[in-house]
Amino acid sequence: MPIQASVTLPNPAVAARRGPYADTAAALIMEIADMVRDPSVTEAHILRLLNRALLDVAGRVGLPGLVAENTVVVEPGESSTDLPADYHHGLTEVVCLTTRRRVRLFSSLRELDGPADPRVRVHPSALVLAVAQSGSRLYVRPVQSVPAVLLARYFRLPRPMEADTDKPDGLPPHLAPELLVSRVCRDLFEGLEEGLGEKKVQTERFAARFAAAMADLAAFVGVAGRLDEPVPDVLGFCPREAWA
Repeated sequence: MPIQASVTLPNPAVAARRGPYADTAAALIMEIADMVRDPSVTEAHILRLLNRALLDVAGRVGLPGLVAENTVVVEPGESSTDLPADYHHGLTEVVCLTTRRRVRLFSSLRELDGPADPRVRVHPSALVLAVAQSGSRLYVRPVQSVPAVLLARYFRLPRPMEADTDKPDGLPPHLAPELLVSRVCRDLFEGLEEGLGEKKVQTERFAARFAAAMADLAAFVGVAGRLDEPVPDVLGFCPREAWA
């Protein structure tokens, strides 16, 4: 009687915990718990630290997977508006949809206003010429007397990990485990080694690993560009000196 071969397929739930997918929340928690080996460190606490580390790492570099765009409206007479709720950092481009023109993106409010203050002049055309971001607000110049719709492109907030199978949003899979594990272990050992003298062996060890992992991440993603040069006004709609 011929022998029939059989294939056992992996259980997705188990594979997420113990398989090659080392960047799931469950796998990261298990790895950290195994390294720390302290009963006072719970899985819930590790997960909170993982999400905190993810938020910090995503805010240090421009992760391509977190690029987003959304619209905001500048009301008449207002010089600023809230950026989208998922805005994290790195405003890269703003387009005025009302006039279908990309606007000049300045690096600060001081640079935006320059030596003259264009807020004293209100334009009725919704022709926003320049913007600058400060905190979670987007400032426009000149102030408009009619609503202006702007499209903002930026890096959004990463989605927090909640389920066991969740993975770090936006992080490359080959770098995510070392980045988050070393960062969380550093934070945990910093508290566990408190009061043990000036030399914190494990804290320093994982701090060095995290710094090296951040360097690898920065080299992998490169430098995020900014489209901060204005589109040439070849049709002569409104030269910059008209509002400065």
